[in-house]
Amino acid sequence: MFHKIRIKNIKKETPEAVSIEFDIPENLKDEFSFKPGQFLTIKAKIQDKDVKRSYSLCSSPSSGKHKVVVKQITNGIFSSFANQELKITDTLEVNKPAGSFYIETDAKNCKNYTLIAAGSGITPIMSILKTILKEEPNSKVNLFYGNKTPNLTIFKEELEVIKGANKNRFNLNFIFSRSKGESNFHSGRLEGRKLKKLFKKLAPIQDTNDVFICGPEELSYSVKELLTKKMKFNPT
Repeated sequence: MFHKIRIKNIKKETPEAVSIEFDIPENLKDEFSFKPGQFLTIKAKIQDKDVKRSYSLCSSPSSGKHKVVVKQITNGIFSSFANQELKITDTLEVNKPAGSFYIETDAKNCKNYTLIAAGSGITPIMSILKTILKEEPNSKVNLFYGNKTPNLTIFKEELEVIKGANKNRFNLNFIFSRSKGESNFHSGRLEGRKLKKLFKKLAPIQDTNDVFICGPEELSYSVKELLTKKMKFNPT
């Protein structure tokens, strides 16, 4: 069931992406509770057409916020509308959170997580990352996040702040395909040899409990193939 929800805040995250925070009414708070990694389905009438899209929540459940990011897509009807026309106090029709890609945390856990994201795939990963660091004080997280350039990296500054606050528990790696990174590993596309090095040296698979991936289908497939068929990885 869709509800008309007011936009509380809009922020330009990069030149081609905006974050949208919704003002969920008190009487809908329970219905809109969510697990880190889930998404919202949004509906709007644009150019006399009913347009419906789903976007992952990038906020953590404990924050009390419901925030998504919409990245501009060439000729994208909703993404163009969101990036160019939407404003605070506008309303959109929003369905309750859904999706099977999420994490269940436990304060007793002492795990090593490896998170892999590319582009706007950071949105559910961001929610998962924040939740692990807050709710599992004995767990550690490796994040490998691929983008074209630093200025197109969604949440770059926020991730650096999180890193500064969790130096011993959070290992942050930015990888840029069209810009020089801090090393050869951090420069170029996140694929092939780079993925093998990732799981052999930077985040050894034998020391890893869980892996979460969100990005282009090609990346997700490559990681799954590498882990399950060549490295025989079984999540614990």
